[in-house]
Amino acid sequence: MNEPAYTLLAVDDDPEYRGLLCDYLRHYGFTLQEAQDGDTMWQRLARYHVDLILLDVMLPGKDGLALLGDVRVQYPQQAVILLSNLGQEEVERIVGLELGADAYLAKSTSLREILAHVKTILRRHPDAHPTQALLSFGVFTLDAEQQCLLKEGNEVSLTAQELSLLRIFLAHPQQTLNREELIRRLKGYEYQPFDRSIDVLVRRLRSKIETDARSPQHIRTIRGKGYMFVA
Repeated sequence: MNEPAYTLLAVDDDPEYRGLLCDYLRHYGFTLQEAQDGDTMWQRLARYHVDLILLDVMLPGKDGLALLGDVRVQYPQQAVILLSNLGQEEVERIVGLELGADAYLAKSTSLREILAHVKTILRRHPDAHPTQALLSFGVFTLDAEQQCLLKEGNEVSLTAQELSLLRIFLAHPQQTLNREELIRRLKGYEYQPFDRSIDVLVRRLRSKIETDARSPQHIRTIRGKGYMFVA
């Protein structure tokens, strides 16, 4: 089995710089996800556990500072490093740090120094933890690298949202997660009253991983509170 690796998300519309940064960090054992804009960033955050975001300030559409503010609402404990072509201009740097960035670096900063900041922030950040390549429960194994669920070696057909929901449950075993939190983690927006999309998704996932979906052993309903995953 591969050693667990921290997962980083590089959000940058410059493919050359993004590729250079990702290749360098992969060389040091990190798992990298990539996004070219805010919309893609939210998709990656919904699907993967991300330990740290490397966020470009100058992005098309919503810029990095605006996205950082949104991230702080949706994921208050998320580690974020802002990267800027504008350098370390004092006003922008102060705004970024006040919005909750863990660091603000010029993109001209050496990759070696960026790596040092990444390691330092991950060491001190409460929500950062290495992701295991293989996660098992019952007769199932989730292959985090291949993004598939196996039942006794055979692949179980899951949609992208079902897989994302399962990853959320596996990352929070024995914890009660309410609809609001699941919506936020899965879809990146606030829960609306009477929204039962999570309940529908839970029923679909139960039908694929429970021996008896009417009497679930893994995804249990906590009446009046939400759902709890039991491995």
